[in-house]
This record gives sequence, C-alpha cells and structure tokens, in this order.
Amino acid sequence: MLAAASGSITAITYERHRESKESRQWRVSTAINGSLVGLVAISAGVSSVYPYGAFCIGGVAGVVYVHATEGIKRWRVDDPIDAISIHLGGGLWGVLAVPFLDQRHGLLYKGNRASLVLIAWNIGGVLLIILWTLLWSSVLFGILTCLDILRVSPDSESRGLDQLVHGEKAYPGMPNHHRTDEAKEVSLASQLSKEEVRRKTEMRIEVPGDEWVENEVKFTEIVAFDGMEESAV
Repeated sequence: MLAAASGSITAITYERHRESKESRQWRVSTAINGSLVGLVAISAGVSSVYPYGAFCIGGVAGVVYVHATEGIKRWRVDDPIDAISIHLGGGLWGVLAVPFLDQRHGLLYKGNRASLVLIAWNIGGVLLIILWTLLWSSVLFGILTCLDILRVSPDSESRGLDQLVHGEKAYPGMPNHHRTDEAKEVSLASQLSKEEVRRKTEMRIEVPGDEWVENEVKFTEIVAFDGMEESAV
C-alpha cells in the first residue's frame, strides 16, 4: 500500500511539474498507473525492505513511469495502456532497488561483501530476464509474422478490435479516432489558413451552358466564434 500510494502521488505530481503551465492537469489515468507501477516495483522486495523503503521504491517508480512513458511515445511504440512503462520500467527498478534497501544485506545498511554479491546477483537476474524474453518473443512473433497472422488490417486497427470483435467500445468515454474520408478532409483543411480555405472553397469552374459548378475538390472551412467551432463545407 505504501509503494502504491507513493507511486501514484509521485507520478501525477512529477508529470504535472514537467508540463507547460498551459497544459498542466491532474490526470486520473496517471494516478492509477502510478499506483500500479509502485506495486510492480515493490514485488521484488516486498518481504525484505522496511516500510519507508517501500515508500521510497514506489516514489522512484512513479518517476521511472513518467520517463518511460515519454520514451515509449517518442519511439512510437504501440502501447496505449502503458504496459511497458509499468511492468518493464517498474519491474527493472524494483529488482535493482532491493540490493540497496534489503534489511539484512542492503548496501545502504551494511555495505559489506554480501551487499556487493546481492547487487551482482540482481543485475545478472535482470540481464537473464531480458535475454529470455527477447529470445522467446522473437521466436513467437517471428512465427506469427511468417504465418501472416501477427497484425490485423490497417482499417481494423484504426477502428479498434474492441468494436470489431466484441461489438462494443472498451472505453465508451473516449472519442473514435478512426480516420474516415470526412476526417481526412477536415485534417487537410486544418492545415490551411482561413483565407486559403475560403479562397479554395469559393473556387468555381465555368462549363458550357454558363453553368457554374463547384471544383471537384471540397475543402472544409472552420469558423470560430465565441470559443466554439462550426464546420461548413
């Protein structure tokens, strides 16, 4: 409980501190994930650290979570629920923290040869876990790739398998980011200035019979008023 609480508090506070003043928010999702990463981090030393040690491990795990999440997004890894940041980031930190905060042989308490041996064993354990995971993950995903069953179609990925497979949205409150032709049209218009959009919207071409028709390409004009937006084609 101590690690979960400190992880949650540290994560939401540290994330908010790193954001600009205009975009600072207290995010519930960060608070929940911060508590989860705290629980993951304390798993390795749950029976061997003092209560304040658990609080420290959870607090540092919250900081690790924030940086790991930023790195995952920067590397464009598909991890919408931050599983890598929570389990990989929190797990690695938790294993490496035990040799320093262990009640009997912790480096911060004893500082003897047994402490150094414990550090070496835990570092070796982390490396073996990484190698084992990479090996069998490569074998599994390699087989799935050869059988062409690893990825779904781009359209299914965009719509979300929760709707296609289960017939309902996993997160009802979240907007649907499926890029339809209409969404692409709005996206194109948003990249243009209002003057360019208006000018292109008013473009006409003359055809025989003195009839005027709109240009083949339609652009969406975004008109802002009183803090709201109105779309007109």
